[in-house]
Amino acid sequence: MSSSTTSMLKLEDKDVQFLNSMNVARLATIDNERNAPHVVPIIYAFDNKNSKFYLTTFKGTKKLRNMQQNKSISIVVDEYSKSAKKGIMFRGRAEVINPNTNEFRHAVKLLTDKLAYYKKNPISPDKSEVISIALISNSKWELPPD
Repeated sequence: MSSSTTSMLKLEDKDVQFLNSMNVARLATIDNERNAPHVVPIIYAFDNKNSKFYLTTFKGTKKLRNMQQNKSISIVVDEYSKSAKKGIMFRGRAEVINPNTNEFRHAVKLLTDKLAYYKKNPISPDKSEVISIALISNSKWELPPD
């Protein structure tokens, strides 16, 4: 399935820079069987033009099954160090991207350009799914540095 949702959420430039500077986020999906959240770390690429996150997951993972059953997700990108204590939480809708689409090729390029992991481990539609997250809303926080 290709994402047909048009995301209109626009971010400030400093927030886009923050998202592009980070590699790891936390993805929360909903386990419908247990009626419970399932939270995992992910590596991602952010596409500001389309207001979407892109990520991959191996076929058969719990997060993939959860997203197929319930497309509502949350993502948190945050940093806590002596110089920065900030984060952004997003709500969005997950879609598995059809590997025969331009969006799939675009997502793979963004992920490969950003993350060295994918240069060493190319994304294979035989083993993995590429997911788009269309953003619905966000909230952010920032505390003063130490």
